[in-house]
Amino acid sequence: MNNSPTGDANDANEALSGPAAPQRVLEVQQLFIKHANGLRGLIGALFPDMDLADDVLQEVFVVVTEKAATFRADGDFRGWAYGIAKRKALEHARRYSAKRKVGVFAPETLELLCESKPEDDRDDSEVRNSLSRCLGKLTPTLREMIRLRYTENLSPANIATRMEWTSEAVYVALSRSRSLLRKCLDAAFNAGMH
Repeated sequence: MNNSPTGDANDANEALSGPAAPQRVLEVQQLFIKHANGLRGLIGALFPDMDLADDVLQEVFVVVTEKAATFRADGDFRGWAYGIAKRKALEHARRYSAKRKVGVFAPETLELLCESKPEDDRDDSEVRNSLSRCLGKLTPTLREMIRLRYTENLSPANIATRMEWTSEAVYVALSRSRSLLRKCLDAAFNAGMH
């Protein structure tokens, strides 16, 4: 067995047969729940439409459940699940890019993000440095909103209460911030490709 989300279906069915199968699925689902906030943060950072982000997260849960047998108990669940999340995000980015929908990274940028592995510190540091530079270009108020939303996981309504804004104004500000970050990151990754 491997931790690849594209493992052989016959191997998965064989490994999940027998009395341990339901327990194995339950263990993997519990690991998913443990890592759900991180996965939600990753997906939410890529898609400003929270309904779309929730759809992607649900699809990741389905894939993780279906492929429970391909995950080794001693494996890196975070890396495995993040890989699945990145591939699902890329599928959605391609789909929405083809429909000319705004609000998602260019598929090329998302592919670069998908190439980095959580355990690869060098790739992560490059992404973090680019993100840090792009965050630095936002106004202090927008940076604080991003921090509250993605670090403290506050809802836009809670951010509005804390910052004494209307919920609508927070939604607009968050959308604007994500758009600015997306453009900045797209430019940074495209510059890195040349």
